[in-house]
Amino acid sequence: MKSFFQIVGSVFAVLFTWAAYLQYNDPDATIWFIIYGLAAFISVLFVVNRLPFLITIFSCLLAAAGAYSQWRCRISRFYYWRRRYREY
Repeated sequence: MKSFFQIVGSVFAVLFTWAAYLQYNDPDATIWFIIYGLAAFISVLFVVNRLPFLITIFSCLLAAAGAYSQWRCRISRFYYWRRRYREY
């Protein structure tokens, strides 16, 4: 079972590296390159069994904070447009 997770980690490392490479023509490429690069780096650390628990916790908290930030922005924009163009 451990080798299965190492294979999955390797696949994710390759996919995140490829996604980081594809960001070169994006208007906000720097932030996405950093995000995908960190995900690829964490995947590689997982595959070679060198992923400290603290990095795991920190990356999960960082991902949760980013998701909340984006969710809050999009939800507030949705409710703004819903109130503005409400059909009576």
